Amino acid sequence: MTLVDDQQIGCVVRVEVDSHPMYIDAQVKARSTDAEQPGTFAALMVRDPRPNFMFVFYSEDTGTY
Repeated sequence: MTLVDDQQIGCVVRVEVDSHPMYIDAQVKARSTDAEQPGTFAALMVRDPRPNFMFVFYSEDTGTY
């Protein structure tokens, strides 16, 4: 669960790349089965595109990311 959503960052993910930590800024968008259109996501604007910035889209209705 997101506690703070600052600068389009919902969470920070750490992964190891060649034995070095790499951090990814992630913005998570989710649609529940109660949504009118659970497989549709609204258009959005990326304010600060950068190589380590990713979006994760999750549809509860289909159980897919």
